[in-house]
Amino acid sequence: MISVFFWLTCALAACGRMAGSEEKRSMQDPKVSEIVYGSNDYTRINPAMDEHGEINILLFDGLTAHNGNNEVVPGLAERWEFDERTNTYTFYLQEDVRWHDGEVFTAEDVKFTIEAIMDEENGSENAPNYEDVEEIVIVDPYTVAFRLKAPNVAFWII
Repeated sequence: MISVFFWLTCALAACGRMAGSEEKRSMQDPKVSEIVYGSNDYTRINPAMDEHGEINILLFDGLTAHNGNNEVVPGLAERWEFDERTNTYTFYLQEDVRWHDGEVFTAEDVKFTIEAIMDEENGSENAPNYEDVEEIVIVDPYTVAFRLKAPNVAFWII
């Protein structure tokens, strides 16, 4: 179940902070020259549809991340909370994040990604990881809430 919500982290691909942020990551960053990865197993790399954790973790940001002590820390979400009464996990997104094309990253993007994973017609290998999700609610442009059937500790590491 630990990998259950790892794929949400991977599904939010190609996001980075806006210019001026110390943590901005992009292909133009002088610290990143190129990534070379070899495999004859992949026909596509789509973190929402395919489980390729070893490469996805190099390319994609998630709502949360892990620090050097393997603790869950903010990623694309600056904070999150859990409502025990309703089994709802709410993520508050950082507002200075943009996609590679300059578009603003919002809660709508998170909802779209998870709904695409959950859509049976897409044949996502990751769909079973989201069987507990009953509803995804856009609270505001930078807040998204997931109501689950039951508490799920793995949801903290998405």
